[in-house]
Order: sequence, then structure tokens, then C-alpha cells
Amino acid sequence: MSSHDRLRRGEGEVDAEPRPQPPAPAPDVASILALQRSVGNRALARLMYNPNNERLTVPDSYGNTRVGNETLAEKANNDVAFRDQLRVGMHVRGLSQVTVETAANLRTHTAKLATDGNPTGATAVALGDAAVDHNRLLKHSHGATYASPGDVKTEWVMAKPADFVPGKDDLPGADVNLFTQIKGEEAGKLYWEYACVLVALAKLDPNWTKAKALTKTNPATIEQMVQHLHKYYKTKGVMYDDTSTRFRVMDEWGYKPIYFGKTAWKDLPKHVELKKGGKYIFDIVGHTVAVTADKDVKKDGSELKKPEDSLTPDSHPKNFKPGDEYGVDITSIWAK
Repeated sequence: MSSHDRLRRGEGEVDAEPRPQPPAPAPDVASILALQRSVGNRALARLMYNPNNERLTVPDSYGNTRVGNETLAEKANNDVAFRDQLRVGMHVRGLSQVTVETAANLRTHTAKLATDGNPTGATAVALGDAAVDHNRLLKHSHGATYASPGDVKTEWVMAKPADFVPGKDDLPGADVNLFTQIKGEEAGKLYWEYACVLVALAKLDPNWTKAKALTKTNPATIEQMVQHLHKYYKTKGVMYDDTSTRFRVMDEWGYKPIYFGKTAWKDLPKHVELKKGGKYIFDIVGHTVAVTADKDVKKDGSELKKPEDSLTPDSHPKNFKPGDEYGVDITSIWAK
């Protein structure tokens, strides 16, 4: 997908697979965009989730942000559709309530969960770091404590409302050829450009084993395979080109996020570790692409002087110009 801005961009295991949910109507889009501008990349600055009572705790800097005539927390608690969309973004089984705490209280509460009793010790620091991460969720059940930094487990989440609130469905019908030209505002482009995530999944699917099992087809070319996948998801009502469905699609294929944020390719060592020979799916601004790591990328805070020497993206030429990926920021990375 070369310039289709529907793929708005921005993680770990959950206690159980998310319950199937019917599509929920989008809330006030203008309000969501206003919230996005207000919060920016801070997203949910601190996130704690209790899987027992399904409550999410957020900082006042986020929870009290206005969404139309309500705060975000009020809207989540009063608007069933919006709360379910937030649940999808948090990648949790259920969401019963959103509560708001001050940042100071959240830090204090998490530090007390360390069993060594040292509020400045390594475990308390790890808990504090987990509580203030921009794109991670700390799942904490009442009574749980943490004996070491390694016990502090967080999960990547889709925190920005502009990512988890569905956009307008502009995919073509299930039987429409993806090489059909789009009409209207994007006249001249092909619907094929919307299918970049399906292309990436197919490219990393040996012999298209998973894709064939899902679609119950046996195509001869990747173009045919992607066409069948389009029909499969369109029939199920899944807007696969929209970030609001990203967890649903990736869960089905066994992928988990290992990074959410925004970074240049050269700055990847500041955020994530990639293994030589590893196969990944990168969401970049306006596109999704299969990527192979030709060398180890260590998370050591350095820079990749030539990302092309370490990472090879594999875009379909009619979907995105190969080689141009390096000039576009990465917003999420998925791995098995």
C-alpha cells in the first residue's frame, strides 16, 4: 500500500484469546482526531490492567483529555462502542471500567509491588519503567508481587485512539479484482495497494500453507493468493487494511508485536533486537512489508549506518516501489 492513509500506525501474549466481537460503530471521528493531536506520541503514558476485574488504569494526563463533551475515561465508561474499541487496542479479553490516577500515584503504587522492600531497588525501578512506558501494558492482578526485574512482564498495545478506532470501510467487494482501479478521491490507484498486509503475510507463509488453509484454495501465484485472502477477510467483515483490525489479523497468523512507536530504520537499535535470518512484518507509514534480517540488529542504542546492509524489505512492485521503504518511518514490527 503505497499511499493509502487508512493504515494508521501505531505486543505480547494475553490471558486468553479475545472474544469475537461484532463490529462497533465509530465514535465522533473529529473528537478522536482532536485527542490524537492533543496526546501525540505520548499516547497512554502509563497503563495498568487488572485481568481479574478487567479494569484499566490510566494517568490523568490521558484519561482526562476531552473527547467531544466527555473525558476519554468518561467516554470509555459511558460509550459501549468506544470502550470495546479501546479493549481491542489494549488487546485484552474484556474491559469493564477505565479509572484515572495521577502519574505520581501510579509510580508510588507500582514501586510498592516489589517484594524486596527497596523503593529504589532494581525491581521497583523496573516496575516504574513498566508503568511509564508509552506503548506497553502492565497486567497486574490484586495481590501479585514482583521479586525481580524479570518478573515484570509488559505487553505491547495499540494506545493511540486514531489507531484503534475503525475508519470507513473502503475495501472493494469480496469478488472485486484487486487490480481494479479505484474511483473517487484516489482515482488511478489500484485496490491492490490496499492489500499490502496480505501481501506481506503471504510472502512469509512457506508454500502459502496458512493462507491456503484459511481460504481453502490452491492458487498458482501470489496475486491469486492475495485475492483469495481478500475475499476471505471481506466476507468475514474484517477491514484488514485498517489498524483497528491489526491484532485480529495478526493473532490469526501467529504474529505478536515486538515494537510500537515511530522510528527511522537507522534508529532501530535504540528500540528493538532483530535476529539474523529472522522474518518480520514491518508497518511503515502508509505501507506494510515483509522484512528479512540479513544480520543481527542488537538493541544497543547505536545507529545502523546502512540499514540496507542489515535488513531487506520485500514489497510487491505494484504495491510499493522496492527500495523506497528505507525512507519511511517504522511504526510497528511483528514477529512469530
